[in-house]
Amino acid sequence: MPESGHPQPVHPSGDQEILRSLRHDLRNALAPAMMTADLLSSHPDPQIRQRADTILNSLDSVLKILKKTTSSQ
Repeated sequence: MPESGHPQPVHPSGDQEILRSLRHDLRNALAPAMMTADLLSSHPDPQIRQRADTILNSLDSVLKILKKTTSSQ
């Protein structure tokens, strides 16, 4: 702690900023796929619903990984 007794603000390193930006860009890129699969999950054809669920589960897994990398920073 500095002499003033107040903690210094923490600034992310360049690497952390790059990772933050990458996570943000990946979430944005995955959003249309998530929305489309969500719409397909209510399709009348059960095979399409099943495939939509597979896509949604995969996308959820990716988003959990991204969230885990965020919380480990």
